Amino acid sequence: MESVSVGLGAVSRNSEGVVKWAVVIQRDTCREVAMAEAEALLLGLKEARRMGSRKVIIGSDCLGVVEALMKNRCGRSELFVIYNEIRRLCLSFDFVVFKDISRKLNKLAHTLAHARPWYIGKRFWTSDLPMEFAVVAGDLAY
Repeated sequence: MESVSVGLGAVSRNSEGVVKWAVVIQRDTCREVAMAEAEALLLGLKEARRMGSRKVIIGSDCLGVVEALMKNRCGRSELFVIYNEIRRLCLSFDFVVFKDISRKLNKLAHTLAHARPWYIGKRFWTSDLPMEFAVVAGDLAY
């Protein structure tokens, strides 16, 4: 399976598509693509809960991850441990929907995840997105 150096990016937008916040975690480890995507979804859910969100639509361009979560697939691998943690965390929200979205709509999260790391660790932005990310955020039409 394909492995990538891990940068996990998550973005929250309001109903008009405006970025409310963005977060990225840079790690010095490698992960399979599906594992990295699931961990990014988990990161986004944790931040959404921390920021007080009650209703969330979780978008991902990794169809296998979205389907596994929507269909409550079970297994014993490390990936399914992450799925179970996502499902457990979903219980703390009033409304949760999983959606398969296009790579274009997920562009900002991917740009965050693949950006040159400032350092290993977590970065969080609200209205202060660096210009290289603000430009990408503004490119998306909803």
